[in-house]
Amino acid sequence: MDQLLPDWAQAFDDAEAADTYWELVCEVAHARWGDDITLNYLWGRAEHADGRVARIHNIARDAVGLDPTIQRNGLYNFFSMLDDMKRENEPLKDWRWVGPRLRRRLQAEWNCPWPLVHEPIDRDTNWIVSVATESGCVPVAQSWLRDWDIDEPTVWERATQQSMRPKRLRRRVLRTVEGPERARAVLRFDRGLHSFDGDMFTTGLATDLSERLPEAQGEFGALIVAPTAHQLYVQPIISLDEVPPLIAPLTVLSILHQQTAPNPVSRSVLWYRGPGRLEPCTTYSPKGRITVTADGLLASVLNDYEPHIAA
Repeated sequence: MDQLLPDWAQAFDDAEAADTYWELVCEVAHARWGDDITLNYLWGRAEHADGRVARIHNIARDAVGLDPTIQRNGLYNFFSMLDDMKRENEPLKDWRWVGPRLRRRLQAEWNCPWPLVHEPIDRDTNWIVSVATESGCVPVAQSWLRDWDIDEPTVWERATQQSMRPKRLRRRVLRTVEGPERARAVLRFDRGLHSFDGDMFTTGLATDLSERLPEAQGEFGALIVAPTAHQLYVQPIISLDEVPPLIAPLTVLSILHQQTAPNPVSRSVLWYRGPGRLEPCTTYSPKGRITVTADGLLASVLNDYEPHIAA
């Protein structure tokens, strides 16, 4: 590590190479954003008066050793991408545009640099509010609520209502699920596993299954797995005694989907108790262990059967 070079320039061989690249950054930044910018060599960023910020750490690292023409084209593409992101994010400031596009969905735990509108379920799974865009979705940040002058309960209510009708939704009842050929897994669900497959907000159905699956409204609710944003599996349960034997196949089902499909969400098994009540049940660790995360009566039932689950 060269102590004389800032963090963004550590990948360069020496200060001269870093300085040469920084001159290129300045050239392209002025060409793309004009003269109303501030350039900071130590922090490796260009900041426009309108709030746009270009941090060059990653693009600089990838540029090391490349032809100057390729470096210049890379910087032009980088600034173009930032401008595209600004155009896409501009409507997010307008509640009239955002309101009809709010959706509730499950999301894997992740380290976002700013607070989101979210509610944790277990250590791996959260409820979040997102804005549906043409290219996918954007999680809602807490700070946006101040810009909209809308309170959080209103945002949750709107997002929940609009999550009950996923697009391209297909519902099936599965009694056997075969994994990919290399996995050689055949999972059996004697009473039938309810499968919901739709757009990337399909997991929002887990908020309220009243209209979709009356069978899940019994005394003990249902077990749920949400392996990806597009998939939700629901197993209504008649008694708590049948829960332990279901944990392993539901966990395996989730893992198999996450190996073959995009937008992974969670490897947890969750407990649906009724509208608005989704609680922890079990989680699967990277080390291959299933851990009980439920509380109360369900926890005692699962802990009694823990050797069976682990097997």
